[in-house]
Amino acid sequence: QWTLVKSNVKVTMITPKTSSKNDWENPRVFGINKEPGHATYIPFANVSEMQNDPAYRKPWLRTRSSRYMLLNGQWKFRWSKQPEDRPVSFFKNNYDVSGWDNIDVPSSWEMKGYGTPIYTNITYPFLNNPPFIQPQPGYTINNEPNAVGSYRREFTLPADWSDKQVYIHFDGVYSAAAVWVNGRYVGYSEGPNTDAEFDITGFVTQDGENQLSVRVYRWCDGSYLEGQDMWHLAGIHRDVYLVATPKTFVRDHYITATDMNTAATQATLNVALEIDNRDGEAAEKQIEVQLLDADGSEVARMSQNASMAEGE
Repeated sequence: QWTLVKSNVKVTMITPKTSSKNDWENPRVFGINKEPGHATYIPFANVSEMQNDPAYRKPWLRTRSSRYMLLNGQWKFRWSKQPEDRPVSFFKNNYDVSGWDNIDVPSSWEMKGYGTPIYTNITYPFLNNPPFIQPQPGYTINNEPNAVGSYRREFTLPADWSDKQVYIHFDGVYSAAAVWVNGRYVGYSEGPNTDAEFDITGFVTQDGENQLSVRVYRWCDGSYLEGQDMWHLAGIHRDVYLVATPKTFVRDHYITATDMNTAATQATLNVALEIDNRDGEAAEKQIEVQLLDADGSEVARMSQNASMAEGE
């Protein structure tokens, strides 16, 4: 036997989604125009610059390569509780952000007073209806359905980068990000603890300032894979920087050692390189690999010619 008692408690019912047009709720979209993964490296103008760099002997120090530009620092910032509230056209060149707040990059925006840090173990902080992000009644996300951070800053390229390929590199953004340069859409990335890199050569100008705009979503369909026993924070939480490379360059390398003797004094060094010639120009290049010991003395050297026909 039971009795229905009237109450003033308001019960919110959430109807599960069945479809979405949003990239952040589409498992088939986890990167748009994003560079394929490769071994992380910083390019240098020449061998001497590399060997004199602070990070050459102490990799935990910040590099001073002339082919590297750090974009960390103060960015203009606007926080919105949900995508519907975001400034839709903030990336346009004539959009005024002078009244926005400033925020440190890198940082998590919850640690700067925007939104709520969430700690959870086995329970999703959003409605369990993959791949969609919906409020979960009784949870913080009910008041912050899917917070969005809109970031803006300007940068000026070095004069000697005019004949280079230019890439922007994000070491980590939680949890999804869309990128614009000078008002033009560059691409999109998911994967908050992995690198995201975009070719912005065709978007930047050498004549004065360039405008960089980044829209960050706190949650995306990938957040279902990140439902771990941890604090959940959001924002551009790792370094952002630009790198410049020649038009034809070594994009990736895979180096292994085999046939090592028991004294570890002799082995075979295997070097697999991927050459990037995305403009498809006819080129003749010489690839050189040099192995140095701890004192900087040469142990071995190998070179090979690489010929690229037009269109390759």
